[in-house]
Amino acid sequence: MNSNNPAATTIDPDPKGVDSSSNNNDDDANRRMGTNKQQFYDSLETVVTLNTATKHRTALLSKMVNEKLVIPVNVQATTTQNDNKNNNKNNNHNNAIDSSIIPTISYAQPGNVETFLAPQPASSSDTEPTTTATANPSPQLAVGTWKVIYAPHMTTLVQVFSGGGGGKNHVSTLDVEYQLDADQTMVSHAYYHNFPFGIGSGYLSVSGTYGSIVHNNNPTTNNNKNKDADTAVTSPTYYSKVNFDKAWIKRLPAAAAGDAAPQPYATLDDVPESFVKTLINGIGQRAFIDDVAIFPVSFLDTDTVVFDFEAFGTKICARKVS
Repeated sequence: MNSNNPAATTIDPDPKGVDSSSNNNDDDANRRMGTNKQQFYDSLETVVTLNTATKHRTALLSKMVNEKLVIPVNVQATTTQNDNKNNNKNNNHNNAIDSSIIPTISYAQPGNVETFLAPQPASSSDTEPTTTATANPSPQLAVGTWKVIYAPHMTTLVQVFSGGGGGKNHVSTLDVEYQLDADQTMVSHAYYHNFPFGIGSGYLSVSGTYGSIVHNNNPTTNNNKNKDADTAVTSPTYYSKVNFDKAWIKRLPAAAAGDAAPQPYATLDDVPESFVKTLINGIGQRAFIDDVAIFPVSFLDTDTVVFDFEAFGTKICARKVS
């Protein structure tokens, strides 16, 4: 799978296995990426699959979310960043300020499905303001394939399985991706490898729809408010909601589990008829209660989203790869 996102206004500071078209493009992207976001990405081992959770990485992710600069989705991010830096220089020239610190942009109302489906802001120069109203049409912001790159509750599960039932050197892995379409349908495939207790390797897949709900109309409890973004303060809080109504698995034989070729069943209809198919689908439909289907979204830009998984008190960070 191609892990580049050429339409995004930010590119990973360290590709870590991701191809780059040119050094000039990398330099330009690094200049626009927010400092807190770059520090979080720099701490990761990979940007295409799940990373081990650490206190340091969790702290950096929280810092990126808590200190974000909120802007409307139709405003060009690079222009806002440069305006902010210029304001810092003009208004605080008597103070010792590090002008190299770039604010990390997040769009207002990140949990609103209208934000998810907004046209993705096009790349522009640092000196010419651009909005989606005047730019060439761009892909919708959240439409595409997303890979989970940080989720402490997931890596904890992997560590439990790695330490039990498989011997001292037993290692399990987990790789999760979400595919969001413009019609608000979605499918998720979780590749699990070398799980003990007879689970083995394979894919656990679910499909359904995504949308949003108004969680609270009281602006004083808006988790996405920002003192520099009045629209974020006065707007209701939207939470993202997924409605998974189909679930299926594809078990892989031990010989093929480590091969990159095996792929999941794309849909439930592709799964051969069996009692297990019916059983798994029935269990999946009953498992997706609101506690695991409604998520506050605390951060969203062109290639990174952060969900608050309140059931476990952790955050889920995913990166758009295509």
